[in-house]
Amino acid sequence: MVVITGYEIHEEIYESSNSVVYRGRREEDNQPVIFKVLKQDCENPLQLTRYKQEYEIIRNLENQGIIKAYDLQHDNFLMMILEDFGGESLKNLLSQNKYKFNLTECLEIACKITDSLAQIHAAQVIHKDINPSNIVFNPVTKQLKIIDFGISTRLGSEHTVLRSANALEGTLAYISPEQTGRMNRCLDYRTDFYSLGVSLYELFTRQLPFTAKDAMELIHCHLAKQPVSPYQISSKIPRMVSAIVMKLMAKTAEERYQSVWGIKADLETCLLQLQNYNCIIDFDLGKEDISHQFNIPQKLYGRQQEISTLLTAFERVTNGDSKTEMIMVTGYSGIGKSALVKEIYQPITRHKGYFLTGKFDQFQRNVPYSAVVKALSGLVRQLLSESELHNWKQKLLSAIQPNAQIIIDVIPEVELIIGKQPRVEELSGIEAQNRFNSVFKSFIRILCQPEHPLVLFLDDLQWADSASLQLIELMMKDEQMHHLLLIGSYRDNEVDAAHPLIILLERLEVDASINQIHLTPLNIDNITNLIADTLNRDIDDVKPLAKLVSDKTAGNPFFVNQFIHNLYSEKLIYFYTSQGGKKPRWEWDIAQIEAMDITDNVVDLMISKLIKLPLSTQQVLRLAACIGNRFNLNTLAVVSELSLTEAFQNLAIAIKQGFILPTSGLDFVDANILDSQLVIYNFKFLHDRVQQAAYSLIAEYEKQAVHLQIGWLLHSSFSPQDRVEHIFELVDHFNLGRELIIDDNEKLELAKLNFTAAKKAKGAIAYSAAMDYLTISRSELPFNSWFRFYELTLDIYKLLAEVEYLNGNFDKSEYLINVIIEKARTPLEKADIHNYLVIQYTVEGKLSEAIEASKKGLQYLGIDLSTDNLDEALKLEITKANQLIQGKNIASLINQPDMIIAEKIVTISLYTNIYPASYLTDQKLYSLIVIKALNLCVEYGNLAESIPAYSNYGTLLGSIWGEYQKGNEFGQLALELSENYSNLYQKCKACFLYATFQVAWVKHIKCTKDIAKIGFQAGTESGDIEFSGYILACQIFNSLHQGVSIEKSLNEANNSLIFVNKNTNKFARNTIWAAKLCLINLNRETKELDNFDSPELKEAEYLQSCWEQKSYMPLFYYYTLKSFILYLYNRPVEALEAVIEAEKLLEYVVGIIAIADKNFYQSLILTALYPAANFAEQKQYWIQLERNQTQMRIWADNCEANFLHKYLIIEAEIARISGNKLEAMELYDLAIASAKTYGFIQNEALANELAATFWLGMNKEDFAQIYLRKAYNGYQTWGAKYKVEDLKSQYSLWLDPRLTKSTNNLNKNSQTTISQNSTTTDFGELLDIDTVFKVSQTISKEILLTELIDKLMKTVIENAGAQTGCLIFVNDGKFVIEAAINTDSKFKAQNSLPITAFNNLPISVINYVARSHTDVLLDEANKRSEFADDDYFIKQKPKSVLCIPILHQGKLIAILYLENNLTTAAFPSQRLQLLKLICSQAAISINNATLYNTLEQKVQERTQQLSQALEDLQATQKQLVESEKMAALGSLVAGVAHEINTPVGTSITAASTLKDETTTFNNDVAQGKLKRSSLNNYLEVALVSTDLILNNLNRASDLIQSFKQVAVDSSHLEKREFTIKPYIEEILNSLAPKFKHTALTLTVEGENEIKLDTYPGAIAQIVTNLTMNSLNHAYQPGEKGELLFKISQQQNQVLIEYRDDGCGIPSENLTKIFEPFFTTARNQGGTGLGLHIVYNLVTQKLQGKIDVTSEVNLGTIFIIALPLGLVD
Repeated sequence: MVVITGYEIHEEIYESSNSVVYRGRREEDNQPVIFKVLKQDCENPLQLTRYKQEYEIIRNLENQGIIKAYDLQHDNFLMMILEDFGGESLKNLLSQNKYKFNLTECLEIACKITDSLAQIHAAQVIHKDINPSNIVFNPVTKQLKIIDFGISTRLGSEHTVLRSANALEGTLAYISPEQTGRMNRCLDYRTDFYSLGVSLYELFTRQLPFTAKDAMELIHCHLAKQPVSPYQISSKIPRMVSAIVMKLMAKTAEERYQSVWGIKADLETCLLQLQNYNCIIDFDLGKEDISHQFNIPQKLYGRQQEISTLLTAFERVTNGDSKTEMIMVTGYSGIGKSALVKEIYQPITRHKGYFLTGKFDQFQRNVPYSAVVKALSGLVRQLLSESELHNWKQKLLSAIQPNAQIIIDVIPEVELIIGKQPRVEELSGIEAQNRFNSVFKSFIRILCQPEHPLVLFLDDLQWADSASLQLIELMMKDEQMHHLLLIGSYRDNEVDAAHPLIILLERLEVDASINQIHLTPLNIDNITNLIADTLNRDIDDVKPLAKLVSDKTAGNPFFVNQFIHNLYSEKLIYFYTSQGGKKPRWEWDIAQIEAMDITDNVVDLMISKLIKLPLSTQQVLRLAACIGNRFNLNTLAVVSELSLTEAFQNLAIAIKQGFILPTSGLDFVDANILDSQLVIYNFKFLHDRVQQAAYSLIAEYEKQAVHLQIGWLLHSSFSPQDRVEHIFELVDHFNLGRELIIDDNEKLELAKLNFTAAKKAKGAIAYSAAMDYLTISRSELPFNSWFRFYELTLDIYKLLAEVEYLNGNFDKSEYLINVIIEKARTPLEKADIHNYLVIQYTVEGKLSEAIEASKKGLQYLGIDLSTDNLDEALKLEITKANQLIQGKNIASLINQPDMIIAEKIVTISLYTNIYPASYLTDQKLYSLIVIKALNLCVEYGNLAESIPAYSNYGTLLGSIWGEYQKGNEFGQLALELSENYSNLYQKCKACFLYATFQVAWVKHIKCTKDIAKIGFQAGTESGDIEFSGYILACQIFNSLHQGVSIEKSLNEANNSLIFVNKNTNKFARNTIWAAKLCLINLNRETKELDNFDSPELKEAEYLQSCWEQKSYMPLFYYYTLKSFILYLYNRPVEALEAVIEAEKLLEYVVGIIAIADKNFYQSLILTALYPAANFAEQKQYWIQLERNQTQMRIWADNCEANFLHKYLIIEAEIARISGNKLEAMELYDLAIASAKTYGFIQNEALANELAATFWLGMNKEDFAQIYLRKAYNGYQTWGAKYKVEDLKSQYSLWLDPRLTKSTNNLNKNSQTTISQNSTTTDFGELLDIDTVFKVSQTISKEILLTELIDKLMKTVIENAGAQTGCLIFVNDGKFVIEAAINTDSKFKAQNSLPITAFNNLPISVINYVARSHTDVLLDEANKRSEFADDDYFIKQKPKSVLCIPILHQGKLIAILYLENNLTTAAFPSQRLQLLKLICSQAAISINNATLYNTLEQKVQERTQQLSQALEDLQATQKQLVESEKMAALGSLVAGVAHEINTPVGTSITAASTLKDETTTFNNDVAQGKLKRSSLNNYLEVALVSTDLILNNLNRASDLIQSFKQVAVDSSHLEKREFTIKPYIEEILNSLAPKFKHTALTLTVEGENEIKLDTYPGAIAQIVTNLTMNSLNHAYQPGEKGELLFKISQQQNQVLIEYRDDGCGIPSENLTKIFEPFFTTARNQGGTGLGLHIVYNLVTQKLQGKIDVTSEVNLGTIFIIALPLGLVD
């Protein structure tokens, strides 16, 4: 609970988001009070201001109907102490049903609210937040008071602005339409009437008139929707009460009550009738509603048509994918242009759009983008108040990063949304402008979206700066921009045909229509209606006054309003109060008005009004006019040398009279809240004419001095940072008064300020403004400034030279550069300025001059770039480069330190800038410069200019020296370096070089696509539109090389042309046209096959233009591609001419991938010409072919994907012309496979066509047809329409035009031609085509003979109209039936049934057809004499028979027999032609299927043989493996026998000895001869013998157990855990007998504790095989040797190292030892499986690895790595 000294708090009665309200008492007098406490976390300037304002307003309102304020305290929190009269808010009373008001009580409350409101308005206060929460009522005492004046205003009217719904003042459910800021209306006291209406609506109906889901929807309801009347909600509410409420809620202020007395009068009438008659009868509303306040209606008169045009345009912008629209509103000053445009407020709200407005200032014409910045800053302020700010941040960042700082530099408020952004790289010239344009377009695009269309209104364009006009053009020409309505207004009487605005509009009208709205003066009727509405008088009453006003003002709306206001202020129009029976009304004396000498000039009128103001007010208005149309109090206070409070007080009367309009709310002057005054900080003049009038109060001779004084006052008040931020405002004042500056120091300061302004203008791409500032800066430099102020003078001259160049003033720029060269003090500065000359000469196309300028610049640095002996210089630099790079990893160069030596930095800048000129004029010089730049970077460090150095060097490596892989590495290095330096400008260039000159030599050409995309994006973001265009242009050819479809490539070319045409990029344009002219030919858009003219550009015009412009690379592209196209059309002679032209241009296209295509196409052409050439030509062709293929082979070795298929195609062609047919066959197939694998569809099609031509030359038509079909399909997929037509014309039989019709079209057409009862002739033809399609599909899909026959017969029967039929094959001269169709049309395979066994055929017909190879068509078969004797015809009597031979290359392979017994003439002659075509197609297919079937049988037989052989081999292998295992097991058994033999033998000997001693001992006992000595001897022998037996038997038992485990492991291979070292020792023990008679020793080393969880049997097999392998192969008999097993553990692995020191393994055998059956001792019984088994066991069973090393005579080492545990 809050503690307040001197007060006692009783309870908390209300809490809002900002404040807490308590009830309590004042201790000194027990006075009940209310405490309104501002929460501490809400103590922001806005809330503090509202508390202060509320307190001051309430203190000045001493009325019964208004809450009283006792005190305002600010200690730990801000608190207002108010009276407590025991009331409660009407909102609570209504919502909590604490008190149910009847109709009478409601009317009484309504009257009381009206009384309170009357008191408020009488004090010239507008409440602005009337609602039940702010109406407090005591039901007991009937007291009612209005509270909460936090947003109230004491101004008579208030100018509203568009704000976000979240930032609107007031309670949204009760707010008036004009208070939303979306009605183009000022706010006056009548806004409270609307809020009162909503409050009464809720009072009477207990509900609000509007409910909505969101704020914007609710605002739209207030603006455009009519509420349901209270009477319709409840019939208990009287009609008249309902009508009063509805009148209060009228949408426009003019339609509401005009006075509070009118409202009260009608409410009291209702109350009186209700009290007297218990009902309310109808009466006329508003009889007493005559306002004594003078208000001119704010609605527009006489503008209905213009408003309709405006709103219609906005509706178009909001619909669909609309384009940007532009409307120009023209007319004289004051004609109402701005007022008209603001009528768009309401529909913007409905569409949730944004309205931005900016105004150009007549006295600030040099400030770049002033109106645009104002407009966009306003939008940013709206966005800052929206709840979805985070979404806007993400949207904006995605659109403008990484160049967001560019927007912030122009519109600083954007930083409040997106936060701090990194600085962008500095660019010069056109790149900077392009980058700015690109970022600005992206910024605007994100603001205008379908969900929130954008209206941008730029007022007074006649005063616009050139940079702003360029932005307008940028937005209007951006085809990606939608949902933007750009509205401009200008005074058409103040511009002429030469005005920049008119020139811009004429330029824009070429591509787009501009809607024009020309506003004319108001006519007499409009003026009459306006005055009648203003004075609430009849039309006829005001006509004389309207005529006078019209004559004086000429119908100018602003003048009309001011004239009428002036009449009122001069009391020539007055309010006549009621006297006697005459009602109060507005009156005037027309004679008196006419007698007054009122001017007919609006400016003079405004002056006359201004001079009546106090002198102090006049003075601040004069200074405000100098500041601008909009100004703030801080600036005004500085320039007027007044305090903020004094300046505001001086302005107050101008504000009250409407000359000045506030554009912000009240705020504190200082931090002391309780004592601080509240003032308004931001203002604007009512109209330009008012500003003009105020400015004219300054005498002409004083204006310069006033501006100069303002300049110095602002200069002294601004901090250094503020000076930069307000530099344009500051400098413009100085410049207007600069003629009065005499002091050199002041001149120097002015020069510095203009220089700063120029830099800022240049950064904003306002080059014209920058030039103006720099011109003044240069002129203000003191005498001898080159000596006294060298650095400043140098900077000014350098920037001016650059800006003159950017403005196209090349001569002036060159002059300034030469002055700098002359005046510069150091060689470094002289050298650096030469960069400007190099760039300028290059842009002008003066390439030789550019090179010379670079040479001169380098000479100042001691570098002689002589061109006398380039070869020697190049050789030296290459040697140096090799030495510098030697031993370095290319990728590591990215880690070079930054270059810091200034001379080296300038040197590399000169090298970099000369790249284009040297590349286009002298390739050797270019190479020399590139390598020099590279050497500088490697030797002295990296910088941004290192990127092109590395990239260009990479190009040279590949294109000149053939080191393509290394060149690619340098290209990658350049790209990575561009990322390190975040240099998008250089990144774009590096991507261009990498995609065009480097990557395709080592990687698939499709890789260029992503690189080009990245480069293009970097280029557009950095403003490098030139290289962005280059990327687009060259990428089209990369796509073409890749085999992208022609249609897609053509679309790409058209889109790219749009981009480059915007930027007049001639090289890119010419390159794209090179592709387009060829593409439209391939796409069959030219008149003839060999025609390359487009409707837009003729080939001859294109070639002439390129040669004139020296566009050699585009020419090379064009001639190269054209040569290929002509070759495709079988025009090799013309193709050769084209490729010769391309050959001439090779020196200008070093490194591009098209060089390889020229090589390829040239070789194709030469192989085509070769057979018909004479001997000399053939020799020449052959030499060229060999040269081309040698180079192509090199390329293919570096990048198989792009070049191998080309190499193979030419190799195939060479084999063909050389007569190497078998080689050609294989090469064609290899080429096709390679092209297909890597997706080169056009070259796959070509290879298939060439193969088809080859097979045709071999008279193998069946093979040729297969390849030709593939070629046809490939060209069709590629989209080469002319080529497809060309193929069809050459091979009409195989590529029948009808076959190209799609089945879908067929089905579609069929449906349109089939009727219920008949089939048209066209449909019959379609059925034939359908049959051909089915046969074609059968041939293409089926290779199995049975399936082929099935589908073929069904298709034929279906189309031929036959009932039955069969297919008869000829096998070894005998007829066999393979298929038959019975009378049920069911297929039945006959499995080669001999014809003699089939009784359902006319044998005579079959024989005739077989022997004559001719068709037999019998319409009435049983009546034809030649076959009449056939038994079949006699018995069956068929009505129609058709029999056709199926021939393949003249040989009969089958006979088709068809029959119809239902009708005669079932097989018409036209159908016979179709069936013969089918049979010819079927012949090939049957032959192929038969061959395939035969081949299949042979394959099956061979497969069976191989399977048997494989089984035998596997059995043998298994047997050998088993024998190998048994051998190992045998060794184990032998070891067991040997080892156990010793202990068992010893035991037997001991037992035998013991037995003998026991026998002797028994005899002695029996004979009585036992002696003590004999007993002792026996006991000793018995003890020794039993010990010996026991020990040896125990040893034997252990051995048996061990051997048993090894034996089990060896035979069963079960997994278990065991200790590896002891286990190996046990295995070796079992093998000991093998080594008994050798000089070899076996040792096991390692830790005893290492355990394995694996298969011990496999380990035993491995150890046995390894040791036996050494025993058998590593040593000679009797030779000494050591065999060692060494066991160790490394992490989760066990390493078993086995080594011997035997003879070793020869190196040639080392790779074979693990192969099965490999042995060098087969004559000694070796199987070659021992180590193979070891390998398989280690790698498969044990999941490990094995490796072997060996040297002859030194031994062999096997290393086995096994996991500690196996994964099951």
